[in-house]
Amino acid sequence: MSMALRQVVRASSLLIGQCHPSLVRDTARVIVSRLVLDDYFMVHIPEKEVFYAYDPKNQCKPGDVVLIEQLPERKTKKITHQVKEVIFPCGDIVDPVSGRRTVGNQYRDLMEYREELYRKLTDSSQGFDYSSAPPRGSTDKDKTYRETYQKYDARIKDDYAV
Repeated sequence: MSMALRQVVRASSLLIGQCHPSLVRDTARVIVSRLVLDDYFMVHIPEKEVFYAYDPKNQCKPGDVVLIEQLPERKTKKITHQVKEVIFPCGDIVDPVSGRRTVGNQYRDLMEYREELYRKLTDSSQGFDYSSAPPRGSTDKDKTYRETYQKYDARIKDDYAV
């Protein structure tokens, strides 16, 4: 990581990043990405930095976009920030310009419109309905609420091993 990026990251008190699984209790691992100008090529290059943020309420789940705030003094050697709020839960991204919900790089309302046209042409009633779907974490099949653990054996095929 370049020296200029480290100085900017240290000077920033509020950062936005994506939450990832953490092995430390009451702590969220947040990855913040920034574009840094390469002086030689004069091109912006994406660089990522990992922060450990104190999350006493356990409000962060893997995949959430969160706002973290720098603590006045460090809790531990690694924990330097605190989770201020969850901006977008995983899967509920809102386009800031238009205010419409998105799935990947497409708007939900346009996807529903295309599916409705397709259903009229093919006389089928299949398709996923986002409006009637339960919120994330309300079913037993949701894996985001299970504890993660350190994987010591490469042969283990488990979704919760980090």
